[in-house]
Amino acid sequence: MEYEEGYEKVLEVLLEEYPLDFVLGSCHWLCKNQYLISGAAESAKKLFNKYSPEEVAKIYFDKMGKAIKSDLFDSMAHLDIIKRNSKNCCGYFPQNAYSKYFPRIAKLLKKHDTCFEVNTNPPGYPSLEGIKILYDCGARNVTIGSDAHTLDRIGERVPEALALLKDTRFSYICTFDQRKMQKIPLKSLC
Repeated sequence: MEYEEGYEKVLEVLLEEYPLDFVLGSCHWLCKNQYLISGAAESAKKLFNKYSPEEVAKIYFDKMGKAIKSDLFDSMAHLDIIKRNSKNCCGYFPQNAYSKYFPRIAKLLKKHDTCFEVNTNPPGYPSLEGIKILYDCGARNVTIGSDAHTLDRIGERVPEALALLKDTRFSYICTFDQRKMQKIPLKSLC
């Protein structure tokens, strides 16, 4: 579900209306829904023509922080999706973006008891570097999503994601039932 600042009450009412098990938050649209950062190359190009990659990173991670603080979501999706379109539009992603923003995001995730998603859609989000920083800064609650847009991709690359989490010292993944977090030990899965 897309987060948009100023619409928290609308989202809260909508979420209360349905008996959901899990709510995955996202930040696909930036600058008051002017620019779609994922999946729409033309929109992303306009964004990167107007703002530098450093400015886009700040805009994106500021919005992600507000989404976490809203306490509307159980997990936040693909924390570094801007990296994909940054490289496509202007050739690079700010090298300091992880060290600059991920520690703050990790602290917010921990404080608000919100998970982050390891998205297995190639190349995978967040990156290994991002996952390590999140872990080192205290974010331990993680979900796995295959971002499948077709039935044949459900569960794709999940074993690799489990192994990656185990290799980076995570001890469990989270699942949800009626929006209540359950922690599943990785050793029982891989």
